[in-house]
Amino acid sequence: MAVWYLSVAALRVASASRHRIIDTAVGRLSKPFHLRASEEFRRVYASGRRYDGRLMTAFVQPNDLQHHRLGVTASRKATGNAVERNRAKRLLRETFRLSVAELDRLDAKYDWVLNAKRSLLREKLPAPLEEFQRIIACAEIDEGGTSVGTGR
Repeated sequence: MAVWYLSVAALRVASASRHRIIDTAVGRLSKPFHLRASEEFRRVYASGRRYDGRLMTAFVQPNDLQHHRLGVTASRKATGNAVERNRAKRLLRETFRLSVAELDRLDAKYDWVLNAKRSLLREKLPAPLEEFQRIIACAEIDEGGTSVGTGR
């Protein structure tokens, strides 16, 4: 048991020195990859592109950083009580985390705000993952200058 704690501590030190998108010790997004302030969310809502899906709505805006950042919302009106909101947010964070390879294909780095819809709660992880990867593909097309019908 002591060896496991030692290795977790070593991983935390290693991941703190290099800004990785995933904190490998605990398997979650590192702090520099989160949108936290309400001003950051408002900026993405106001001037970002919107992509609507069946399970989520994504707002995307280029940033000047060397990495993507994620903000997640699950309103009481859209998703329900606290347990449901927390499950929706966990699904969206995991979807983003598992899509790192697809996100790295994009030329620019973006701030992503993912809004959960009620239908997300009826799904397991593969469905939101597939939908988010379609949204990334649409963002990649829009990045090239060609507009598609799902964005505005």
